[in-house]
Amino acid sequence: MLGLAILEATRPPGRRHTHAEIAAYCGCTRSTISMIEWDALKKLQRRAQSWKFKQLREEMLP
Repeated sequence: MLGLAILEATRPPGRRHTHAEIAAYCGCTRSTISMIEWDALKKLQRRAQSWKFKQLREEMLP
């Protein structure tokens, strides 16, 4: 993770790294980076849905 933090620190403000740039830095393929990103986004979505459900349940039940 430290390597990705360094990669992030080297980019100019307002510019995002492409999957190809990250893959080249990590020594893997663009599709691997895409799969990692997809899995992370799905995990965040599940957590957000769980949190929303928990909040709704707490509002409905005293």
